[in-house]
Amino acid sequence: MNFKIILNTLPSLNILVVDDHPMYRKGVIKLLSGIPNINTIKEAENGLQALEKCRLSIIDFVFLDINMPIMNGEEVAKIIRKELPQIKIIVITMLDSKRQIVELLKLGVNGFILKSTDENELLKAFNLILDGNQYLTPEVKEKWVEYLLSQNLPPQSNLNLKLTTRELDVIKLICDQKTSNEIADKLSVSTSTINNHKSNIMQKLKTDNMVGVVMYAIRSGIYIV
Repeated sequence: MNFKIILNTLPSLNILVVDDHPMYRKGVIKLLSGIPNINTIKEAENGLQALEKCRLSIIDFVFLDINMPIMNGEEVAKIIRKELPQIKIIVITMLDSKRQIVELLKLGVNGFILKSTDENELLKAFNLILDGNQYLTPEVKEKWVEYLLSQNLPPQSNLNLKLTTRELDVIKLICDQKTSNEIADKLSVSTSTINNHKSNIMQKLKTDNMVGVVMYAIRSGIYIV
């Protein structure tokens, strides 16, 4: 799939890349600079600088390292979620501890990518998150699923009766980290039809985002990893 064509139809975006290693920071900026609908790319070398730039500028996306001096990424994510919840956060990681992964996902970060990621994975993560989904590397996804299944929450299967067969198909493909366009191609329907399904699913499951849909699907057994 040509992600650049999809991304090119979106409004201009303002990005902040936060990492204490200049070479890595510049590498991410170089990858992002090839995306046509990006307006500005700012950078910060620690969490305190990142917060200042988020508060003083219009920022749509933050690519956020975790282990940084002065203020780490977990602290930054907590403050952004409280003060500026509209900002989308993608954590850039070398695979941190399960505790950090769980805490950040509970905060509502929008994605995790590895520091070794290539342009294709970066574009896929970008596209999925702009589509209202979450993007997790397989390693991070595994840890998150383990956590969700360990919580012993009461079953929610009664809600399953409200979901149609097609809605269940859409949910499973969302859990497989497919975009609306990819789901539409797979099910041979229009993207607008898939977006309508998503809206109906969120309404039935009483959640306002796809992260809640995925959490429900894992806990209820709709999606088995």
